[in-house]
Amino acid sequence: MPSLPLTAAVLARARGEMGRIVAVLEKGDVHVAQSAQSLERLDTSPELELDVAVLSCVPSSSEVRQEVAGLKDRLPGVPVVVLVDDRSANQVREALEANAEGVLFGSQFEEALVATVHAASVGQISLPRSQYRHARPVVLSHREREVLRLAVEGMTNDAIAATLYVSRSTVKSHLTSAFAKLSVRSRSEAAAVLSNPDEPATRLLFYGRGGKADVAGDKVLAGSGG
Repeated sequence: MPSLPLTAAVLARARGEMGRIVAVLEKGDVHVAQSAQSLERLDTSPELELDVAVLSCVPSSSEVRQEVAGLKDRLPGVPVVVLVDDRSANQVREALEANAEGVLFGSQFEEALVATVHAASVGQISLPRSQYRHARPVVLSHREREVLRLAVEGMTNDAIAATLYVSRSTVKSHLTSAFAKLSVRSRSEAAAVLSNPDEPATRLLFYGRGGKADVAGDKVLAGSGG
């Protein structure tokens, strides 16, 4: 027996953005029961029986947390999927702190919106892979921190093994585990993540126990980590 299409509400401040979202949803067999440019214009009657609400914070909004909370107040029990600015990791965190069930970057919505809406409708939480590590603590073992730090500094597996007096397979095992915890798949991706001083994992690797970086000039030195 074929499943019934999902029913959604769309809230977007910009009319053009709203039209693009509605078009993508309907192309993906998601029925848009209503669309509005403000919370006050949303129909909140229980008879509407919404499966999900889509909120666009693109163009960038500085009140993501408040907008998500407001939408949840207006539509209690309805999962919320939020589109955020590609350049703002803070918006992802704010949406999650306000208990949004799905978050995606504006540039991803054509390829990921329908899938995110379906996931939210069945109780799953979805967010961009690059932001996953912000949703839970990154916990690296002492050896994982040592191996990862040397790897992003450019050392080969053989050199790391010799430096730490462990086998090459042990180095590979620690790197594989550390990459999974960081939601990255390669040294280059790990290096890109760890070049950001605001990343939790960067502080684990390169910051001292007192929370301050070991610095020489402007360069963060490889410390043992906290």
